[in-house]
Amino acid sequence: MDLSFWNQSFVEKLVQSVCLMLMHSIWQGLIIAVLAGVVLWFTKKSKPALRYNLLAGLLLAFILMAGGTFWLQITEDSRASLSNAYEFVSHKKTTIYLNNSPGESFGASLKEFWIKPAIRFCTGHSSLIVTIWLFVFTLKSVSAASGLFYLKKIRTQRVTEPDEQWEAHLRRLCGKMRIAQPVQLLESALVKVPMVAGYLKPVILLPIGMLCNLSTEQIEAILLHELAHIKRRDYLINLVQIVCENIFFFNPALLWLSGLIREEREHCCDDLAISVMQDSHSLVHALVTFQEYSLKGPTAGLAFSRKRNHLLDRIKRIIYQNNKQLNAMEKLFVTLSLVAVTAFSAAMTKSDPQRQPATDRQINASVAIQNPANQHADYHPDTLPKKKTGAISDNTIYSANVYSASEGVSTYHVTSGGKEYQIVKKAGKIISLDIDGKEIPADQYDLYEKEVDQIEQEIKVAHERAEVERRNADEMRAKADTERANAENLRDAAEQSRLHADDSRKAAEKIREQAEHLRHQAIKLREEAEKMHIAAGHNREEAEKAREKAEVARQNAEKDRKEFEKKQNALIKDLSDAGLVKDKGSLSYKLSQEELIVNGVKQPDDFHKKMKAKYIQDQAVEMVYNFKGRTGYTVSGMIYSR
Repeated sequence: MDLSFWNQSFVEKLVQSVCLMLMHSIWQGLIIAVLAGVVLWFTKKSKPALRYNLLAGLLLAFILMAGGTFWLQITEDSRASLSNAYEFVSHKKTTIYLNNSPGESFGASLKEFWIKPAIRFCTGHSSLIVTIWLFVFTLKSVSAASGLFYLKKIRTQRVTEPDEQWEAHLRRLCGKMRIAQPVQLLESALVKVPMVAGYLKPVILLPIGMLCNLSTEQIEAILLHELAHIKRRDYLINLVQIVCENIFFFNPALLWLSGLIREEREHCCDDLAISVMQDSHSLVHALVTFQEYSLKGPTAGLAFSRKRNHLLDRIKRIIYQNNKQLNAMEKLFVTLSLVAVTAFSAAMTKSDPQRQPATDRQINASVAIQNPANQHADYHPDTLPKKKTGAISDNTIYSANVYSASEGVSTYHVTSGGKEYQIVKKAGKIISLDIDGKEIPADQYDLYEKEVDQIEQEIKVAHERAEVERRNADEMRAKADTERANAENLRDAAEQSRLHADDSRKAAEKIREQAEHLRHQAIKLREEAEKMHIAAGHNREEAEKAREKAEVARQNAEKDRKEFEKKQNALIKDLSDAGLVKDKGSLSYKLSQEELIVNGVKQPDDFHKKMKAKYIQDQAVEMVYNFKGRTGYTVSGMIYSR
């Protein structure tokens, strides 16, 4: 098979997005299946309309999740271009992200050995997978389309109009059901059971001879049931279900949910018909009459019944007023879905959204000048320990971005020994050095090399301390998990001891005192185990709170970065409009309170004042772009840099 058509850039991305959407729909369907099981469990005595609306809502949620997944996949590249954030953490915090951290739990193992390989397989074989899916989808769509054409055919071929009295009877029933649109009643030799066809011009098709063989009450019950489908616009919803089933034909959860919706739809129409005629016996007798019929018509129509067991279930529900409950197979399916969703959730919660590719390993350390706005920062797993005597010198690190050898560039903005250093190194050599705002000539770099090396060493020690703190936090979390597991074991042992004590007391009275003593011991053990369990849970909650605070700090940094990018792009546009920028690739500028330098040329004061008033006002702000190897935005001594 020649699949070269898929090799085009956009089409290949589209195919991969469809493939991943189909794959993710499996676990999304399992979530929906679990929720559907919960709905059926808690609505045993509720009205079918409530169950139908809840199940239909789950179907809509599944469609939205699948559509959202596709959108996220197809727009992944554009979003990825905006995700290169500059991490900024205030109040003496160090955040260290490392790649390829080994999995230490079942969730990590599941992700490493099942989820990631599955995603890689789908991405690598997306063309073949989508081709197979498209082939089956086309077959099912053709089948559905043929069903629609067949419905159109049976509305016009081998049909007869009933007597005028039945048409008048139908109009009267439409009035009771408050249906304003015209409904046509026809007898057909091509249908075996009553059914509704059409949405804008609905038609009720009855088997030939049915009007003569059933009582008026039974026919009225059947017509009211079909009119209920028209009133509820079930024909359109049924078409939506067919489209979903054709797209996700491989998804058992979606197919099961769709079947539940169809069953509850029939129950809703039964109740609506009974509420109008105030007589359930006629509908029950009509259902019994149609037990002998089997459906041979297309699925796009809404038939009176589709299978014998469903007829019996409807009869039992009407008589006993009990809704459908989960059978053994459905309970097993929901249970397996719950287990799968739990395992998948455990795997995904272990993932670290802050990890970066191994080829671009970055360690970011940002320490802010004391700022009242940052005084509320609390515990963070990667916070540097307080300074001790003989440790790192009294330095203030405004920003320090250390890149791997593949990048070869390191930038520092540090205050040490009462001096402010701005250092840029490439391949281990100084390429730019400013001390207290004064640029040092290149021929004097060797004189300051020792000071620069000392600063780099102090930053490295700070990073190492932060890494030790992170390891300690991981060890504490592992210890808490172990204590929780031990508490569970102790509680199970206590329960077994209590049961043994009860059996011993029943077996012989002579050991009653001993059994009572054992029972009290078991209770004490269980209480102790519960205390240990609560303590372990508290430790877990504290760790989760710390993670949430770190996430808030990351989001604030992302917001600041986006604001800077907006200002940077706007300033570049103004410079371009002023004719100062011919090639953005070679552009460099510096905008501060004192001056505006573009491509090494200081601009006039009036233009400088205009740009300053627009972008930095009277703040202690400096904006630089490719200026001496730096690109960034400095506010009150803190720089957001690339």
